[in-house]
Amino acid sequence: MIPFRSKRIVYAFSIILIIIVVYNFGYYNAEKKYASHRISTESLIQISAGVDVLSTAVPILKPEQTNAEFIAAPSTIESSKQKPTVVHLAVVLSLSSQTSHIAEFYLLYESWRFLQNFSPLSQQIVVDLIVFCEQPSCHQLPSACIPLSYKKNIDLIATCFHEILDEKIVQKWSDYLYMTSIEFMLTKEYRKATVDYDWILRVDQDAVISPGLLIGLARKHPRKLYPMQFGGIGHG
Repeated sequence: MIPFRSKRIVYAFSIILIIIVVYNFGYYNAEKKYASHRISTESLIQISAGVDVLSTAVPILKPEQTNAEFIAAPSTIESSKQKPTVVHLAVVLSLSSQTSHIAEFYLLYESWRFLQNFSPLSQQIVVDLIVFCEQPSCHQLPSACIPLSYKKNIDLIATCFHEILDEKIVQKWSDYLYMTSIEFMLTKEYRKATVDYDWILRVDQDAVISPGLLIGLARKHPRKLYPMQFGGIGHG
């Protein structure tokens, strides 16, 4: 006769064995049923003919779907190919050979250079400095002011140019020097130099340019900028 303690051990082992058999049988059937629905975590999404993109997205398919085809929906994000509008401005002036005028011009030059610190506005509003100078003042300009003959097209980098002022104008207004700051704008060299610019700002050598000029040309200044105006315009 089998002791009662031994019977309990046999019953326990029998229950454990039954549980293992049932678990294995259920796992085998489930694996067999959904074998055709396994999808790699890396699938090719066809965007257009000849262009495939490797995607790590895993499509979710219902168990009853067979031979399902994954179709990627078109992206709702469109890449903008439109380049930002760049405004080109020429700051123009005539410069006499007087020592005091050359000293004043250096202040104007440094204020022009200061504008380049105001990015991104200084990339959207490109300001060139064009000096029509009497001799020998042309040789006393900063070395960064290159001859106007080097200018072929307007660039996205602000540049300082210089051009020798017509000697006939200098002689004509030798008794009234400040008229040269007006008549130089009637020369063919001036017209050729400024034809491609959106805006032209004529200044005297003792002017100072402020960042407000960039704000005004970007249409962000409270005071409206007119196509032509004279005197203080409130934009720097």
